[in-house]
Amino acid sequence: MMIISLAPRRFLIAAVSMAAALVPFSTIHAEMSAWADDGGGRMRLVALAPDAAGKIRAALQIEPKPGWITYWKEPGNSGIPPQITITPESGVSLDAIAYPVPKHFFKGGIEDIAYDAPVTLPLSLTAAGKGPVAIDASAFIGICKDICIPFQANFQLKLGTAMQSHPEEEAILQAADASLPKPPSVDFGVTAHAMSPDRKTLSLTLALPGG
Repeated sequence: MMIISLAPRRFLIAAVSMAAALVPFSTIHAEMSAWADDGGGRMRLVALAPDAAGKIRAALQIEPKPGWITYWKEPGNSGIPPQITITPESGVSLDAIAYPVPKHFFKGGIEDIAYDAPVTLPLSLTAAGKGPVAIDASAFIGICKDICIPFQANFQLKLGTAMQSHPEEEAILQAADASLPKPPSVDFGVTAHAMSPDRKTLSLTLALPGG
């Protein structure tokens, strides 16, 4: 699905807002960080210990305040998509970020593709080595109402062993996975595509369910 926002959003971002948004938070020996708070919302990092293959289930929880929004991966011409960076020293790599279905907002000629309620973005991580894992990550998102404020926070998590039970974290991650759109089925999807030489026409061949 391609969604294009043609109307630009006006940003009012002062240097003081940027400085205030760089909020460092850290939690040691935990699978869930403390909340990092900003004027328009808050966010935190959740993770479980790596499995035998080094795979780590994690998620970024974002809670905009009432009336505020945060952006989807394709925010339009002027939005800020979520960005997550993990320091190489962590020995952990970010493989993928998954996204629940967003909403399409129209207000005063402005189009936004975003979330106006709490949203959890599942993260797929991989630990390079064996033994204890310490994640040092930075999350950068946009929080918008009448103005848009860049919101950045640092999170440090030291993960325990996979043998330990973490029901609260597991419930958060299961709910996040359940909120994702289902992948295309064998009888519904794009099977071929072609662009015309003048790049003005896109032709698609579709497989559709019977009936």
